[in-house]
Amino acid sequence: MKKNKSDLSIFMTDYTIGLFQQNETKDALSNFGSFPLDSGIIENGYLHDPNALLKLLQSFYKEKAIKPRTVRLVIQEQNVLIREITVKKSDLQKRSIENYLSDTKNMGLNFPFQNPIISHFVNLEMEDEYKVILFIADDNLINDYYDVFERLGAKEIKIDLPSLAMYQCYSKKTEYDINNTLLVTIFERMMSIHVFEEGIPVFSMIEDVDGIGEEFYDTVESYIERIANYYRYNLRKDKNNIYNTLIFNLNDQIDQTIFVEKMGLRLKSFITTLVDMSEFDALLLEQSKVTHLAYASNRLGNQDIKLKVNFKIERLNKSKLYANYILVLALAIFSVFALLYLPYQLQLQEVQTLENMNASLVLQLEALQDEIQSEDDYSETQIEYNEAYNALQSLEASPSVYLEDLLFYINGTLSISKYSVDTAEKKITMTITASTEFELSEYLIQIYESYGISNTTTDLSRWMTASPLRNNISTLVMEVTVYYA
Repeated sequence: MKKNKSDLSIFMTDYTIGLFQQNETKDALSNFGSFPLDSGIIENGYLHDPNALLKLLQSFYKEKAIKPRTVRLVIQEQNVLIREITVKKSDLQKRSIENYLSDTKNMGLNFPFQNPIISHFVNLEMEDEYKVILFIADDNLINDYYDVFERLGAKEIKIDLPSLAMYQCYSKKTEYDINNTLLVTIFERMMSIHVFEEGIPVFSMIEDVDGIGEEFYDTVESYIERIANYYRYNLRKDKNNIYNTLIFNLNDQIDQTIFVEKMGLRLKSFITTLVDMSEFDALLLEQSKVTHLAYASNRLGNQDIKLKVNFKIERLNKSKLYANYILVLALAIFSVFALLYLPYQLQLQEVQTLENMNASLVLQLEALQDEIQSEDDYSETQIEYNEAYNALQSLEASPSVYLEDLLFYINGTLSISKYSVDTAEKKITMTITASTEFELSEYLIQIYESYGISNTTTDLSRWMTASPLRNNISTLVMEVTVYYA
């Protein structure tokens, strides 16, 4: 029997795994299915028990008699941030866009990941700037999944996103590219909304949702209308609008018939399509919705994929790793033999050298002790200066006291995402976010009125030597620098 060499697509929620591998000669012989995940193996898309996941996948590989060389991993929407930024050509300074983006400070974004990894796509080039789409994920999360699939024998691992897979699969099946589209996906306990322009996602939003009653459908409708308005008036300044909405129900707890009935009565201001993936292929009938998503990713050939997520993952080269192990082992063996065969005379010489060094150090210590003045040799003026310095040092407040003062006025929607203290320059720097510009401005006024040093008072609680310095990082995000006495 000819071995199936086609890609295996996998999508994992926190509760279920869906897989699909197309048979190269006959669709009916394709390998697909789903199985539940025990609680705690994956949480919010992050892999917490790789050994348990490895055993589950090994059982599936053995049951289906497969060993794919290429895996398409569809990661959860909540683990990828999609944003559109502007890169001015003057800022590049002969660098490539990729090198420019390697310094995350250039993007002016707050990342939800400690070690972000970025894939980019140049959506539009103008005379003096580029419009760039960013896909941002957690490098640690991606590498954890790579470890599992490499242990399963995968030679190549491709990253896919649910929104891209479904949009491109829908376009392929219907042979129709829908411009200015909201793609809405209902997962178990979560929904995602993506704005697509000419087949390119320019904005994404993830929101926790639960339940299946009228309140649930009202919530979905409300978010769709809010994102459509945000896109029209905030992102595109009323120069573009949303006309189409694609809605995918990937929640096994919600019956598709009921879902169509409930949502079909809403969203009258859009051309709305409620997509049932099982209508695309008879193989998907009676299959879990996670299998539908794996199918959407798997059925796309290279010619169908207009936009790819290409995260550059730094992995250890196994050949170099083995070579390093051999080198370390050889050095260890050489060191052991060298220590065992050291000549006895060299040991005696080393002991004698150490004794001579010890005697020399004793002589130097005695000479230094003779040169050091005793406490009685200090003049009264020196002693008074020393006592005054100690007294002033005891009165000096710790920067932590000033930081507590600054935190006192953090209330409402204000929050500090980062802070640093520079004791050399006597300054405290904080990154502060809020829901309104008023709260940011009011905060600066409050701290200066409370702690700013004034010529008209000698209040010791006032320690701020100048008015706070503000640097706007992005909308409703500012960096505040204060100097203390």
